[in-house]
Amino acid sequence: MLRGSPRNAAILFLSTGVFSVSKSNSNYFKYDGGNFGDDLNDVLVPRLFGIEEYTPIGKEFPTGTHVVAIGSTLNTHIKMDDQSDIVVYGAGVGYQPAPRSLARFHFSCVRGPLTCEFLGLDKTLAAGDSAYALQDFFQAHAATKQEHKYAIVPHHLSLAEQRSKWNIDPDLGIVIDASAPLADVIRQISSCGLVVSECLHGAICADALGIPTCIVQTSYRFQSFKWGDWAASMQRQLQLNQLVWKGNHIDNACLANLKFEHTKPAHVSNIVSDLHARGEQAVEMFQHLRDR
Repeated sequence: MLRGSPRNAAILFLSTGVFSVSKSNSNYFKYDGGNFGDDLNDVLVPRLFGIEEYTPIGKEFPTGTHVVAIGSTLNTHIKMDDQSDIVVYGAGVGYQPAPRSLARFHFSCVRGPLTCEFLGLDKTLAAGDSAYALQDFFQAHAATKQEHKYAIVPHHLSLAEQRSKWNIDPDLGIVIDASAPLADVIRQISSCGLVVSECLHGAICADALGIPTCIVQTSYRFQSFKWGDWAASMQRQLQLNQLVWKGNHIDNACLANLKFEHTKPAHVSNIVSDLHARGEQAVEMFQHLRDR
């Protein structure tokens, strides 16, 4: 049913509550406003840590023990007092300067080796983007058959700012709005044989499902550091492709010339398994900090 991505049925990481904990005054951090990668936190963090509330960008965490997981969120947008602690599970650096101090940050793992280098962390903490821990979630919402050849997944702000230009020959594929509900985005991505993405977590969803991806840069919204961090963790070379437009439509000929690749299935499987193990470690960290 799925292309190149084995089911991890032995690890009921997200379908059970065996790791679930609860903590009053605990939040997770995400950018608000509706975006596929950020919104995946709404699935991962409650199921793993039992935390239901999030602190959006620009707001300060309440005093307590908190979680930073999926996204380029290890930056100065994180605001907390000196009595609070943060458990980091698979997040990365990007967009803003790094936090001024890491004294109250407790790392289970981060997105990739570039984040480790940037923050001065041990390289063994580079485990991969924690969205890969949602492989079973992606599989559960995947389409049962291929309906299109190409999926085009722009950065959600690229699409919002220039929606009129994001068109493709309907006989070839579809353009996916990464701000749509999670299940809709996953179903659309999985209904295509090839995924052209400017959205990092659109590419990660496809990669977790074994679908070849092509990374494109179409606007200043593209953030090369986070993409390089992801590629290094997945043992891939970051190869950027360009889309060509004819009027307000993506040129059919340019699609035929794009270069697609996918992470080796065995490596994806190893990443998923390692993230599950580090998820247990992150929960233990969280419980210890909460209860001390």
